[in-house]
Amino acid sequence: MKKLPIGINDYKQIIEGNYIYVDKTRYLHEMATTGIYYFLSRPRRFGKSLTVSTFYYLFTGQKELFKDTWIYNNWDWEKERYPVVVLDMNKIDSTDLETLRESIQMMLLDYSKEYGIEFQTKTISNRIQELIKNIHLKTSKPVVLLIDEYEKPILDHITNKAKIEEMRNELRQFYGKIKSLGSSLRFVFITGITKFTKMGVFSALNNLTDITFSEFYSQMLGYTQREIEHYFSEHITKVSREMKMTEKEYLETLKSYYDGFSFDGLHHVYNPYAVLLALYNKKFASYWNESGAPQFIFEYFKTHKVTRDDLVGKIVPESDFTDKEIEDTSPGIFLTQAGYLTLTKRVSPDPKQGPMYILGIPNIDVEAGLDKVLLEARYGMNTSEINQKIYIIRESMAKEDVEQLMGAIQSALAEISYDVIERIKRSGKEDKITQLESFYQTYIKTLLGVAGYKVIEEQITNTGRADLVVKTNGTVYIFELKIDQPARKAIEQIRQKRYYESYRYKRCYLVGISISSEERNIKEWKYERV
Repeated sequence: MKKLPIGINDYKQIIEGNYIYVDKTRYLHEMATTGIYYFLSRPRRFGKSLTVSTFYYLFTGQKELFKDTWIYNNWDWEKERYPVVVLDMNKIDSTDLETLRESIQMMLLDYSKEYGIEFQTKTISNRIQELIKNIHLKTSKPVVLLIDEYEKPILDHITNKAKIEEMRNELRQFYGKIKSLGSSLRFVFITGITKFTKMGVFSALNNLTDITFSEFYSQMLGYTQREIEHYFSEHITKVSREMKMTEKEYLETLKSYYDGFSFDGLHHVYNPYAVLLALYNKKFASYWNESGAPQFIFEYFKTHKVTRDDLVGKIVPESDFTDKEIEDTSPGIFLTQAGYLTLTKRVSPDPKQGPMYILGIPNIDVEAGLDKVLLEARYGMNTSEINQKIYIIRESMAKEDVEQLMGAIQSALAEISYDVIERIKRSGKEDKITQLESFYQTYIKTLLGVAGYKVIEEQITNTGRADLVVKTNGTVYIFELKIDQPARKAIEQIRQKRYYESYRYKRCYLVGISISSEERNIKEWKYERV
């Protein structure tokens, strides 16, 4: 049984180390044989660096590494051998402009030494041009240029407009030289998290083919359902047995946690990093989220007062991803590119105007990450407080201890800033009770989501809407909230409306919550099991 390639971004290491490689070489062949200049944006942990690495070994002619892949018999290994320059912007120090320049200079110097080139110019923008042209002259072969995470120096300063403009101006000149290299280039592939803007870094490089929203390339990064079941079948059989689940149950749970990413509004893929960790650790958890959100995400949320309602279900045209600079784009657009939202559906009310997309949260893993950031940014909870609450909530759910669970929620509500609640009361809107109920409902949903549970808000039944429904490990919790009313009223509503009817085959807890508008917390709760 082949090993799981967790955290391995080097194609050669995967092949020689007997790790599983999900064959994506048909896509690489299509790119390499039909065009020259390409750009692709995808969220972190989706295999962009592995794709860059695979292109490197492909264009350097290392045929034996591709023995079991589609491209092995579909590539001219002698003719298609070229010098390759890889610029990994993840490795760049962009603390300030001078440090950025020095870091890029070091990368260029490494290649100049490899090919025996003496630079005649000093700026990085001139040297990239000089390097590529001289490699072409020395080898009599055009160069393959691969740039990974092109905008990293800009994202490092996402809330500092002055620094961003400084970095952008430098990178604009640097990347802008690529277009003038013409016949010295065989192939160019550039990756990033965010899509470039019309007036930004790539304003000078307008000959790129952007495949970010391409239907054909929508599943090039990430795992499809077929790939999961084909390449990981032995691991799935082994792990599902150890977890005392059927393979069908395991695959359904895997799907709810890690599938749902869509880059064209039509096709879905799994996050590969999370899938690999779930199989390796033999448990489901928020692996993509817990791998660490980049600092720029936290900085962005601190400066943008974002709520769930501002994000989920919004319809955006494709053009919204290109008409503003990275730091000025709307929260929905920014978070879609960062991976916290996805294109759940493509709609085209007027085909002549281009596609539009409905934004949504892809899966449980990502929802936990988004909710955690929202708790920190909007409600002021710090990481240690959140982690403590997560632990207690998970422990409560595992033991089906509703008293402990409600105690944790009550404790978390006490952490909400006084000003947050007062702003709702002073908002000028008429129905303050409805506003407060909606606020607390969303907060509790967010808290449970951070703990890694799928929470359904306003669950529709044939008799009404349940405020919150949580399903986990064969158990269902139905929550009903009331402001300044007894908890028994909430229980009576659940029973009268029979919200639990469709869950009779599971253990079902009915939880009524009474919140005091004056005390700004849960006053009492009651629960029953049916």
